[in-house]
Amino acid sequence: MLNIKGKPKGTQPVNFVIYHVPFDKGGDKSIGSFDVPTIDHTKIKHLELLRWTIRAIQQTCPDAEIIVCTDEVFGSTIADLHPTILIPDVEKKRPMYYRTRTYNTIIQNQWLSGTTVFLDSDAIVLKDPRSLPKELNFKVGVTTRYAPNLMPINEGVIITESNSQECIDFFAHYMGTYQWIKDDKVIQKTTGNDLMRWRGGQLSLNAVCNGSKMADFRDSTKGIKILPCRKYNQAVSKMEDVSKLKAEKYAYIAHIKGKAKLSK
Repeated sequence: MLNIKGKPKGTQPVNFVIYHVPFDKGGDKSIGSFDVPTIDHTKIKHLELLRWTIRAIQQTCPDAEIIVCTDEVFGSTIADLHPTILIPDVEKKRPMYYRTRTYNTIIQNQWLSGTTVFLDSDAIVLKDPRSLPKELNFKVGVTTRYAPNLMPINEGVIITESNSQECIDFFAHYMGTYQWIKDDKVIQKTTGNDLMRWRGGQLSLNAVCNGSKMADFRDSTKGIKILPCRKYNQAVSKMEDVSKLKAEKYAYIAHIKGKAKLSK
């Protein structure tokens, strides 16, 4: 469990949890791997994207509690939007590991009830997802895509019935797997990464799901539903594509990727 300053209200029927703790000033802000280009995070419009994400949730789900896990300085830049701010005690240079620990701590403490969506800070909510666990009969829903150079299950959207035993068990398994692999020398050598900084979360999530088989709904189990990215976590490479998707009224979330995230 992780020390976290603050606590969600936990009174709303739908919740969105977003993790964004900026890298330390002066530290290495690049992230990359053998399978994706190196990204300099100083060039990503983090504040602009997160503010857009929060506003989209407020428009689509006005009764939602929006929980942003960040540091005090960055939290002050979004305070006017009135999210719930949590300050986790983390190593800023290792975002993937501490994001998973933060999410797991929230779930194991049973701070939330109802539908809770764990969301990337550049994922724009287009449709209200609160009824999905009941409609599609799941306690944990993850999204999958087919791309030869990417792991099938994406960390950017996890939809849960947050106080269910299945959700509690899922996050414990997810975190336990991360703990087990994070110092594995073979995996580190293969990926070329500090797994606590990058790639460890994706590997752990894919390990605890069955997405390495069919990578579609046929891999769903009693507690975990495998959902297609094209409807529940649609990647977009241009800002204008978000409004097009919203007008189509098909996709639930537009996930901004690539150069659209970068400052010009």
